[in-house]
Amino acid sequence: MEKVDKIIPKDDELFMENIFGERKILKARIKEMALVDHRIIIEKL
Repeated sequence: MEKVDKIIPKDDELFMENIFGERKILKARIKEMALVDHRIIIEKL
């Protein structure tokens, strides 16, 4: 998913939403965040 504006972690899930209102819920965790590069790497559970 590109251009994600919001990530909300809850238990073993990540709720992601972009500016167009598209939403996804993934069973994953945040592995790495590189904010200077505008990159968030997630790992599937």
